[in-house]
Amino acid sequence: MPKWMVVFIILFFVWVVLYSVKEVREQNQQLRSAGMVVIQGGCYEMGDHFGKGGEDERPVHAVCVDPFYLGKYEVTTGEFRQFAQETGYQTEAERSDGCEIRAGGDFMRDRKKNWRNPGFAQTERDPVVCVSWNDASQYIGWMKKKSPKKAMEYRLPTEAEWEFAARERGKLIQYPGLNEMPSENTADESFKRTFPDMKIWIGYNDGYVFTSPAGSFRPAEQGLYDIDGNVNEWIQDRYGEDVYKEGPKTNPAGPSTGRFRVIRGGSWADEPVKIRLSARQKKEPGYRSNTVGFRLALPLTER
Repeated sequence: MPKWMVVFIILFFVWVVLYSVKEVREQNQQLRSAGMVVIQGGCYEMGDHFGKGGEDERPVHAVCVDPFYLGKYEVTTGEFRQFAQETGYQTEAERSDGCEIRAGGDFMRDRKKNWRNPGFAQTERDPVVCVSWNDASQYIGWMKKKSPKKAMEYRLPTEAEWEFAARERGKLIQYPGLNEMPSENTADESFKRTFPDMKIWIGYNDGYVFTSPAGSFRPAEQGLYDIDGNVNEWIQDRYGEDVYKEGPKTNPAGPSTGRFRVIRGGSWADEPVKIRLSARQKKEPGYRSNTVGFRLALPLTER
């Protein structure tokens, strides 16, 4: 092979590598500008360290996750409205039997309730609710198609990623920032005036009965807002009761089969025990409630 050809091939490959790096950096900058927070990877002890959770939160076990992006905010009503308008999509609540709403100490299904009318007034900046795991998946599919490179693998966070980020990269804490009192929108003195029979955080008043606009409270250390308040969040994983005992330790993603999906985080209607950062819920993927929404995650392409 002529020497000039060898030089040409080397220069070509150098150009390809440099161009790829430039594209990745531009993509990552776009994501940061679009409200995605970089969560650097690491290892931590996942599970209930404080003895207040159920059996499915134990044993505490070592888990490692790769770096990833997580939405700074929960997906808002305005963002979901754009999706619905562009695609004509109707949520499961709209085309079926409505949405579960908080009614006193219980939830009840209301056929007239859906994300457009969840039972209380919302701004375009409030988190969307009354959306199922299936609805969230449809939204994510739309996000993938409309991304500039059409290759951004948006998804829901895994359970291990969510807890790692919520616990500020695995710190030994029950709630964001501290261990004794909440700092976000949860069941409080304002909530009790509308729901007098509910358990609340006595002495805490966040000023909201229902959802609050994104960014109303200070963020957790990683720059995430409402990670443990405002609305519960759908997780990518299927639910496994014994997954903490037998699951993989690196980038666990839940069981490969199962009837339920995981929900994490507290909501505007949740009492103290339910907003612990290790608390787990399970619901069928078609479940919807005016306390449940979601936030986006994305693999970190730049190491």
